[in-house]
Amino acid sequence: MIDLKRPAVRSDEMKVCEAPVAVDEARYPYGTRIHLEKEELEKLGDQVADLSIGDRVEFSAIAEVTSLSANSDEYGSSASLSLQIQQMEIGGPVSGGKTTVRDALSTLRGKPL
Repeated sequence: MIDLKRPAVRSDEMKVCEAPVAVDEARYPYGTRIHLEKEELEKLGDQVADLSIGDRVEFSAIAEVTSLSANSDEYGSSASLSLQIQQMEIGGPVSGGKTTVRDALSTLRGKPL
């Protein structure tokens, strides 16, 4: 596995045009967070039911490459890749927390799963 965590940036290295962000948001690059809604959580069912905040999981996915981009100008160069996740599977938690996805979905439905 490749760690995508960004190195800490010293305040004297920050660019003037950069907007301040919360510390957690700056640890990993934009676009590396996946947000699943109620419908997707229900589809994944038992794979996510016992996950809690702070758990670390391994997941696999099948995605389609939807765009590729490369740019170079007087300020430097950049490149990007966009993926549309189409299928995914999530492994069990490494460690358990208190409130689980099962609890959250149960609260939304007003009844236990």
